[in-house]
Parts: sequence; C-alpha cells; structure tokens
Amino acid sequence: MWPYLKAIGAGAAIVALLAMFIFPVWQAWISQFQGLITGLAAVGAAAFTIAKMEKTIRVMERTDSASERRHRQLMRLSLRADKLRIERMYFPHSRELQTLHRKLTELADITAANDTQKIDPIRLELELTADSVRSIVSGEEWKAAGNLFGGILTHQVKDLLSAAHRLGYAAQQARPLPFNDGQQPQAFYATHEARRQEELGKVPPLVAELVTKLESTLKEVRLLAIAYEIY
Repeated sequence: MWPYLKAIGAGAAIVALLAMFIFPVWQAWISQFQGLITGLAAVGAAAFTIAKMEKTIRVMERTDSASERRHRQLMRLSLRADKLRIERMYFPHSRELQTLHRKLTELADITAANDTQKIDPIRLELELTADSVRSIVSGEEWKAAGNLFGGILTHQVKDLLSAAHRLGYAAQQARPLPFNDGQQPQAFYATHEARRQEELGKVPPLVAELVTKLESTLKEVRLLAIAYEIY
C-alpha cells in the first residue's frame, strides 16, 4: 500500500508546484500557509519513515524467530542423539552394576577378617565379579557415551577400571595349582602356595576399594541420567 501512497504524495507535490506558477491565488495561499504545509510535509515524511522502520523490524523479527526455531530443532536433534547414548549406557548396565555392587559388599564382609582360609573358597567368585565390572564399564555403550561424561565421572570410571583390574589380577594369581602328580618338585608347589597365600592376603583391601569406587561411580552415573531425564 505504501508504494501507492508514495506515488500519490509525489504527484500531489508536483501539482502543487505547477499550481504556484499557474494560479497566483493558489501561489498566495501557499505562501500564506507555507509553515503549516512544511510542517505537515515533515509529519508525513516522519510517518512514512516510521512505517518503513516498523516493516523492517517485523521482517527482522520473523527472520529471528525462524532462525531461533531452526536452532531449537537442531538442539533437540542433538540432545536426542546424546540422550540415546546415555540411555543405552544406563539401561540395563546400571542395574547389573548395582547387582555386582551388592555381591561385592557381601564378599567384602567375608574378606574383612583377612582370613585366607575364608577368602580362598570365594576367590573364583571375586575374580569373576571383578571381571564383570570391568567388562561392563569398558564396553561399547560406555565408550560411546564417554565424551558426554563430566570430569568427575571420567576420573571415577578410570579409577573403577583400575580397581577391578587389581582385584581380578590378585584373585587370578591366587589360583591353586593342579593336584601334585609328582612331575614337579615339592619345593615348586611350596613356593607357589606361599605366593598364593600372599596374593590372597592382598584381596581384602582390594575388595573394599572396588566397593567404594563402584558406589561412587553409580552415584555419578545416576546424576548424569537425571540430567538427561532418563532416571
């Protein structure tokens, strides 16, 4: 609409200019009201400028709104991909780790007395449990979500893997030799048994450490799941 009004205003101005030279009365009238006419023209020009600015602002607002909408859509898609990675890491592994934590807590009660005769019967269970923790935490789902971990969780996962490795290694080194069939000297079996008892003595603090590391990691993982609205 404004292009038409602009053309009409320009035409009226040209007609008024011509009338000043053609009609003396009209010229005298314009001369008498020159200040009023100038003021009205200024008001009209200002109104036209304001209207153009408002139109420009509306266009910019629509552009900004569309850009913001596209940005939100891209953010939702990005967050959805991140959420899926956390979800695949969290389910069902968090429940499995909680089960392993309960088992380790029970085993820690047995090893707390530091009695190798009580530790020896559960040695294999300790080895398998430590290996299970390490297998879950070093699995593909955890690796895929690793770049979404904060500094605390990243450090805790490293500590957890290290604790599980140390316990698993100690339990493995404490494996008994097969029955003495006479093919090896008796001293060999005595040396191995002494070393085995030494490794069994290392187990209690390693079990306690793994229980603590696993518990702190599970708490941090739960906070991460809450942040991504999974828990």
